[in-house]
Amino acid sequence: MFGRMAIIVGGLVLATACGGSDGPAASSGPSPSSDPSTSTEAPPESMASSTTESQPCTSDALEGGSVSTVGYDEITFGMTVAAAEEASGVCLAADRPESQDCYFVVPVPGPSGLAFLVTEGTIERVDVFGGDITTRSGLGIGSTQQAVIDQFGDRVSVTPHPRGRGNQLVFVPQDETDAEFRVVFETDGEQVTRFRSGRRPQVDRPRPCPGGEELGSVAPSSTTTVVGGP
Repeated sequence: MFGRMAIIVGGLVLATACGGSDGPAASSGPSPSSDPSTSTEAPPESMASSTTESQPCTSDALEGGSVSTVGYDEITFGMTVAAAEEASGVCLAADRPESQDCYFVVPVPGPSGLAFLVTEGTIERVDVFGGDITTRSGLGIGSTQQAVIDQFGDRVSVTPHPRGRGNQLVFVPQDETDAEFRVVFETDGEQVTRFRSGRRPQVDRPRPCPGGEELGSVAPSSTTTVVGGP
């Protein structure tokens, strides 16, 4: 009897060694560690993410442009500085950045009186404080306060400037897709002295960066550093 049991057990062991299990068959393809998407090794140079060779900065790339509710010509809110440089063909330099999370960049070279606000890595506002840059509807510095009101009607609200000088006219777009954007005109009570466009809440405050100075004559200075470009 013991001999018959030994024969039966031996037969079962042999069958298990030669036969398959109830689980899935082993894959003949590459193992997970060979998948390049999960590999921790650096990809080959040809696969590595890299920007294309930068184009030379051009001084007239932003000349003749106009401000809209979503940006300035090819530069739209939500772009990184690098993406804005590639789209516009200009170099953008940081001017006296108070922090890495909130600072202005200016085109170098480019039209004077123009600056873009960068917050948390993306451009979210454009300020015009000099020159002949206008909105798409032709309003700009020197336009009368009444011209802004006539242009936009009940889509613009007029309130005293928060710093007690003249008025602030805020244009609210009708399009639902632009609901988070505003165009703000500052006046001396008679004429537009400066204006800005951008995403809320960045566009709401004259001084968007904590501890930062209000834009005056922003221009490349000894503390200006190029953010991107060649």
